[in-house]
Amino acid sequence: MLRRKRSHPPHRPPTSYSSVFAQIEEIGWKQLVSATGDRVSCLTFRVVDELGWMHLLEITLPMGYLESPPSISAVSLYPNISIN
Repeated sequence: MLRRKRSHPPHRPPTSYSSVFAQIEEIGWKQLVSATGDRVSCLTFRVVDELGWMHLLEITLPMGYLESPPSISAVSLYPNISIN
C-alpha cells in the first residue's frame, strides 16, 4: 500500500518570531490588541495620537516576512470626549 505524505503548511523560521517579538517590545505590549491567524500572521495595535484620537493598526505578516513587507490597514476612531 502506498501512503501519501501529509503536507504541512510552511513554518516561519524561528528568527522571524524573535524579530516580531523585538518589534512588539519596541512598540509596547500594552498597545497590542490581538495576535491572530496561522502562526501569528495578523497583529492589531491600538495607538492614541497627541490629539487623543485612537487608531487601530492591523498588520498582516506574509509567510516570507523579513524578506517580504507586511501589509497595513488602519482605522481611526473618534477621540475620547467626556461631556460634563
